Amino acid sequence: VFEGIPVQMCQFHQQAIITRKLTNRPKLTAGIELKSLSLKLCRSKKNGFIKLLSEWHNRWGDFIKERTLNITTGRWWH
Repeated sequence: VFEGIPVQMCQFHQQAIITRKLTNRPKLTAGIELKSLSLKLCRSKKNGFIKLLSEWHNRWGDFIKERTLNITTGRWWH
């Protein structure tokens, strides 16, 4: 029905999704930095936020691609 109409998500709901995926109290440095960055979402302009997010990803990209084997279950965690 609404094909071709752009959709925009409000920043409140974007922040809620980030918090749900990241937790309120991340323990790893990468997560702490990402949480801090996410809190700047509402106060940043689009290009500025994209630049900060890109810098974070350049710094932590290899780390977030790592996998860990759970020796109890034999499953890989991303």
